[in-house]
Amino acid sequence: MIAAAGGKAEEIMPGDALAEIDPSWSPDGNSIVFGRSVAEAARSIQRIDLKTHAISTLPGSEGLFSPRLSPDGRYIAAFSADASKLMLYDFRTGRWKAIGSGTYEFNIWSRDAKKVYLLHKDESTEIVRFDVAGQRFERVASLKDIEQGNREWVGLAADESPLLVLDKSVSDVYRLDPSDP
Repeated sequence: MIAAAGGKAEEIMPGDALAEIDPSWSPDGNSIVFGRSVAEAARSIQRIDLKTHAISTLPGSEGLFSPRLSPDGRYIAAFSADASKLMLYDFRTGRWKAIGSGTYEFNIWSRDAKKVYLLHKDESTEIVRFDVAGQRFERVASLKDIEQGNREWVGLAADESPLLVLDKSVSDVYRLDPSDP
């Protein structure tokens, strides 16, 4: 970490040789939840206290990945090991809840922490959102005829309209006809 005003870099997890992925800051800035690489044998959701540097594993998070803290700090949204369920952890109850069925990717919270947006990939890819209070999925948009190249991703603009990426970096093939010198 480096202070916003600059200064010396501080390693948060010195000596940790495992790969950390998908970091998500707590709203109070005192901790980060993160996952471990798919290559790690013991994948789970972990939390580091930035003051003490203590690392803890969230109970029941074994095999889960892609943690995202809600903006109000109450929930963590993650995916089951096979990405077939959206998993919600409620800090008030200390429990995980499995939601949905299908193949999911790229979870992102609404700014008010009431909905989780994600890609749902089955027969066709679509953007859906899960309403936490209503406990139901809502269809936002079909991506059936939307070209995204080799990378599917969803994000949210400031007004919470969906953002997509078009990655053609490795999908176009060109033939060059060199001219004689």
